[in-house]
Amino acid sequence: MCHGKEAKGAVGGALIYGDYSNEKYVAHIREVISYGSKTHASMPGFYHEAGGPLIKEQIDSLVDYLKKLSEKEKASQKKNSK
Repeated sequence: MCHGKEAKGAVGGALIYGDYSNEKYVAHIREVISYGSKTHASMPGFYHEAGGPLIKEQIDSLVDYLKKLSEKEKASQKKNSK
């Protein structure tokens, strides 16, 4: 809900325009989902070791989902630019 419909941004920033082919970017996204943002206190950590409700596999699933949304958005933008 914080990042909006299809993660295009709302209260929290968009999560679908990043470079999910970049391992460092993916690691950063995974870290923020897991342990929260160091710069935005409103973004909590969701990993159970950080007090959240999710296990590692669920965090990985979220990152995979964001990657798929990103690929879908890029394909849509490419199609609409023709």
